[in-house]
Amino acid sequence: MAAQGEGEAHSASRSKLTGAVPTLPLVRAPVRVVFTDHAIERAAFYDLPFRDVADAVLGAYESRQRNPGSADWVVRSGALVVIYNWPDGHDATTARVVTAWTEE
Repeated sequence: MAAQGEGEAHSASRSKLTGAVPTLPLVRAPVRVVFTDHAIERAAFYDLPFRDVADAVLGAYESRQRNPGSADWVVRSGALVVIYNWPDGHDATTARVVTAWTEE
């Protein structure tokens, strides 16, 4: 009998999980920027302030282009080139900078 009662409780819990799933607002652009270790090294090598790299990702969002390499996007802001992934995994609010450099 105890096993049957446990099964009934389990079924009741399962039915609660099948309810409506709340919808989240659609995120149309990143609002936060994080950096890979490689991107940090490249920014240091080219003496690129992190703020400039983040501003390029957030500010030039509309002019981004698909990157043919392993990261999702490329954006250019003047001589600055930034390669990044967005969304960062399942976090649609975050872009992850993979690498950055300046074109001469």
